[in-house]
Amino acid sequence: MTKTEPLPKWMTRRYAQLWRLVKEKDFTLGEAVKVLKEDKKIILVLFSNWRKNGWLQVDFDSEDARRRVYKLKDPTTIMEAMSDVNKRSIS
Repeated sequence: MTKTEPLPKWMTRRYAQLWRLVKEKDFTLGEAVKVLKEDKKIILVLFSNWRKNGWLQVDFDSEDARRRVYKLKDPTTIMEAMSDVNKRSIS
């Protein structure tokens, strides 16, 4: 897993909003735009930050390799990883 550190609240709120609807299913950028009702550029910023922090998995679409599909990590897994990082930095 990559670095796991707290993100700004607006990013975590968008993550929770998207998680409520897609859970661990694969989704596309277009679906995320519809759910979050944000500009595509903002969604790409979110995806970039989530991916860097290990919150989002990116794969190629099996039907069209030019497209990407996304999958969110379970929030409980993320919270466990963040608590592990905090424990290591304290000791």
